[in-house]
This record gives sequence, C-alpha cells and structure tokens, in this order.
Amino acid sequence: SEDIESVKINAGIRLPDDTSLYALRSDDEGNFTALDKVYGDDFQHTVFSVYDSKTLEKISETDITPVLSSPASESVIDAILFPDALYVFSVDYRQDYTTVPYLYKIDLNGTHGEPMDYVTIEFEERKGNFIDIYKSESGNLCAVSTDDYAEYYVYEFKNPDENKPDVHTVKLPKNGNFIGTFQYPGYDFTCITSSGVTGYTFADNKCEVVLSFGKELDT
Repeated sequence: SEDIESVKINAGIRLPDDTSLYALRSDDEGNFTALDKVYGDDFQHTVFSVYDSKTLEKISETDITPVLSSPASESVIDAILFPDALYVFSVDYRQDYTTVPYLYKIDLNGTHGEPMDYVTIEFEERKGNFIDIYKSESGNLCAVSTDDYAEYYVYEFKNPDENKPDVHTVKLPKNGNFIGTFQYPGYDFTCITSSGVTGYTFADNKCEVVLSFGKELDT
C-alpha cells in the first residue's frame, strides 16, 4: 500500500465551470481519454479529449455532437478509443419508462482527428438495463447489462460492424455492490465489488476475488 503522505501530485488541471466530466479512461498509447459535457449558450456539447498521462497536456479535443443523432432524452454514458474508431455508449431514457441503448462507432480519421462518419449499433436482443462498456483482454468491445446486479449479461462484439455479439452470462454474489468494469490480465470480466477486485472467465464460468479489500487492498 502507498502512504498517502508520500503521494506527490506531478500535474493537475481544472475543468472549466461549464464542463462536466462523464468518463475517464486510458488508451492503448498510455494517454488519458476524457468524455466531457460542455454546456454552451446554444445547447449541450459532447466532447472527447485526449491528454498526455504525465503532463496532462491536452493532445486533442473533438466535439462529437454533430455525428450523434441523440434525442433530448438520450444520455451519453461512456466512450472507449480503439485503434480503428471511437465507440460511444448512450442510453435513450424515454417517457414511457423504457430505455434503448446505442453504440456509436465514430471514425476519428486516425487516432486524433476530426470525426468523419459514424455507424449506430442497435441491440436487437437485450436483457436488463445496460450499465457499462469495456475493452476485454482479447481487445474486443463489450457491453454489460443486468436486472438484479447479481447476474450480468456481457455482449462481446468480436466484429462490431456485424452487430452479432457473443452473449455471456456472468453470475456474481448478490448484494456485491457492483461499481464498474475494467480490464485485468487473465480475466474476461473484471469488476469492483464489496469484496474487492473480482474476476470472471467465460470459458470456465468461474468467479473469484483477485484482490481483496483489507488484504491486498487497504480500505
């Protein structure tokens, strides 16, 4: 564990007052990626930015609002940068209390460029409410849904353009206080629960605590 008094802040930035951070990740180059909502005089903008992980200097900033066909009831939740495109996950919260999830594949004309085109991936068959997206250890895009936060459905897009994901069922202990998913070596589905970092492998249908709170992880 790290003594909090020995931690040194090497760089820091302050977001403008009109900006809210929605998602923070890292890309394959080791940079930070941020999904921001910027509230202007005309309407709300969704902005994707890339920062140098050491200096926090902004490498690029792209307003992806023009290529999103988002109605007012749709909320952009997360974004993951792949070598070929940016994948944006959103949910349309409709007035009849139904939700419709979407994945947008946005061509950024290379890693850092202006948006050129996009493809919307609709989930024809889904179970529960969508809660997260992540990149698997094998490099595939995965979306996660659940009804009860005990049984999860992972939609693995080995080829997102075909819109025919492999569906995996992941069972975790009930009342596990699921927080979110991320990539961890050796596991297809990794999340943080009340027990610690919990990993799951699709082939073995096996769930185990990788790092425990109070042991490997200090609370």
